[in-house]
Amino acid sequence: MTNRNRLWDLAAAFPPQEELEILRDDQQKLALRMRDAVTGARQAGLTWDRIGEALGMRRETVFRQYHSGGPIDTVRATHKPKED
Repeated sequence: MTNRNRLWDLAAAFPPQEELEILRDDQQKLALRMRDAVTGARQAGLTWDRIGEALGMRRETVFRQYHSGGPIDTVRATHKPKED
């Protein structure tokens, strides 16, 4: 089992609502990390083609999403949770 699989297995060990909250938070962290990784790759001289290949995306898509420092599209809360 790889480390990647273990992370998913750990999230699944929690009750459903808590699992969703963990995954939401992880998605936000991943989006920020992905943006930083793409920025670092560009600064290291990787082309948009190479970055797209590494991400499994077309060059045009990667360029459109990341050339101006984005995206950070994640699940956003539509309401505040109830306080106990």
